[in-house]
Amino acid sequence: MIDRHARADRRGHSGHVLWLCRLLLQGRDHRDPLCGPQPLAGFAFALLVIAALFTSFYSWRLIFMTFYGKPRASA
Repeated sequence: MIDRHARADRRGHSGHVLWLCRLLLQGRDHRDPLCGPQPLAGFAFALLVIAALFTSFYSWRLIFMTFYGKPRASA
């Protein structure tokens, strides 16, 4: 049991992805293109990081404008 965890620590995240592919694609050819390198993976990751940055920026903007900004309501 300890040896299995030690191997999992050495292989990093890519090992977990391959394990997940093997689990989801049981009974299919192990050379399935879904488990190989994805050409648009870096682009998709960059888009997700940019989306996370925009979300963070607008969340903080909302907090500061709500609690620390000047009132905009007409009385």
